Formats: sequence, C-alpha cells, structure tokens
Amino acid sequence: MRKKIESVLDRIRPALNFHEGDIELIRYDTRTKMVYLHFLGTCSGCSISEITLRDLVEKELKKTLPIIQGVLTT
Repeated sequence: MRKKIESVLDRIRPALNFHEGDIELIRYDTRTKMVYLHFLGTCSGCSISEITLRDLVEKELKKTLPIIQGVLTT
C-alpha cells in the first residue's frame, strides 16, 4: 500500500514543488485505513495547507485508493 500511496503523492508533488513545498508519507495505518503525512518546505505551516490537504491530497488519494478512510498531517 505504501508504494501505491507514494505513486499518488508523486503525481501531486509538482504542484507543491511549484510553491517550494513538498509532502512526505509518514505511515499508513492498516487498521484504521488512515494515511499520515507531513508537509515540507513552504507547505509546512502555510495558512492554506489544510485546504491543500483536503481538496488536493485527500481527494486524490481517496479517488485512486478508495480503501483510504482519511488523511492526517503530523
């Protein structure tokens, strides 16, 4: 599953890199089906990072991997 999640994140990264940010997969919880991520660069602490998480990252992950229940940042 980790490889599949990374594949989706690789498709998202160019948009984040354009703004000098990035995202890192911390872990996938197989019991809860939750993905834990960490924003890097300018995305870390950005005022709209929660919108990016919900409207871009979580939406794309759930669309591609419907088993995922949600996405959280650490």
